[in-house]
Amino acid sequence: MKRLPIVIVLAFSVSTFAEDTERFDALSHDITRRAAEQSKTSARQAIDITTKQLGNVLFHKIELILDANKPVYEVVFFKDGNEAEVEIDASNGKILISEPMPNDFKNPDPNLRPALEKSKLSLAQAIEAAQQKHPGASIVRAEADASAGAPAFTIELLKDNAFSTLQVAANAEVKPAPQQTNRDERAWTFDRDPTGKPPPGWTFGYTTPAEGKARWTVEKDAKPMSGPNVLNLDAASGSHAFNLAMADGTRYDDVEFRTRLRANTGKEDQGGGLIWRCSDPNNYYICRLNPLETNFRVYHVVKGKRTQLAGVDVKAEAGKWRVIRIKMLGDHIQCFLDGQKLLDCRDKTITTPGMVGLWTKADASSSFDNIAVRKALPTKSDDVPAVAPGAPAKRDPDGDDDD
Repeated sequence: MKRLPIVIVLAFSVSTFAEDTERFDALSHDITRRAAEQSKTSARQAIDITTKQLGNVLFHKIELILDANKPVYEVVFFKDGNEAEVEIDASNGKILISEPMPNDFKNPDPNLRPALEKSKLSLAQAIEAAQQKHPGASIVRAEADASAGAPAFTIELLKDNAFSTLQVAANAEVKPAPQQTNRDERAWTFDRDPTGKPPPGWTFGYTTPAEGKARWTVEKDAKPMSGPNVLNLDAASGSHAFNLAMADGTRYDDVEFRTRLRANTGKEDQGGGLIWRCSDPNNYYICRLNPLETNFRVYHVVKGKRTQLAGVDVKAEAGKWRVIRIKMLGDHIQCFLDGQKLLDCRDKTITTPGMVGLWTKADASSSFDNIAVRKALPTKSDDVPAVAPGAPAKRDPDGDDDD
């Protein structure tokens, strides 16, 4: 049998998807729905395609994602003792990439491979058992776990536009997975919104409105990260104006909020970021990235006056997508850039719940995409210190989404 060679390439799509969802369920579900709509290959067929090309391998994960508006299965397996991945175009069943798994994305459980080798149930058989319980459902994610000794499988299904999760034991017994805590999540990808218009559900305004001149519209993008549309800001505001987009109906105090940001143009200012605990256009917190100043900062704005709380110098340039995420619990603020915690400070200035939204200054014209918000919960990683800019991010001790 002719075998596809394993070649080392940059793990772009893996890191892109991890950064793009960061385990915000509302966002990942919206992206996965679009992928499922375009997919013509099932998860079981993707496993068969991999087996045909590479021979007998030990599968432990498969996930359907949307990569640059293309549905893709990421299939992860062990072969000859090493962990590797195949990416399959779900629209036509063709293999796109075959590569070793990057160290940052390898499964950390040393017991997983031995447990799967001894198991009488494979990932493919676990998928079949789940589909027998839910005929007609699409398998969008399936993953093996050996933390309890014998392998168990988590299967996520999509049927009639609704997601559900099952657990399949090593004896093929199928049970519903325990319900997770409701995190009061919302997400915006803009991929179903009409282009050339402001998106519904958002209110736009300014701090220092006399100098405000900006236009927010949904537009098709030449280089989308997950879907065809992004939210564009074309700004020509004066130097003292802050351009705001506020998400209607949001009200959070403890909050986790993220966006994908691309700085497009701006002679006086560039970039932008997130606002939260916003009561009106003159009172809120901001975390923003500025490529012109090559820095990443967090502020509060009270009665229209901005005060810096923390900042760090970072390398940044216009034209590249970056992921900004903030988490605020009580008075504790943490700010992340591309998964690295770069800012960590405390502030008690604004304590009341408020809206979340987007922000730029003056003539900073930027694009935003794959925005998500949820109620923040405490985790062990809240105590992990911020990393120095440019230093590798450390994995969180509790395995949550801060890495």
